[in-house]
Amino acid sequence: EDVGGTPGYADFLQAISDPEHPEHDDMTEWIGCPFDPNAFSVQDAQERLYEIKL
Repeated sequence: EDVGGTPGYADFLQAISDPEHPEHDDMTEWIGCPFDPNAFSVQDAQERLYEIKL
């Protein structure tokens, strides 16, 4: 969230995947946890949505 739309997300992915990128350290600190852009669990998403719906 608040990564700057589609272009900002592309920049973010590039920065976190390249330790030599000038913004790598800032972005990895900003995200605050390990991040895998390919990881997605339908079950986890459904459980979180269910909690919100209650």
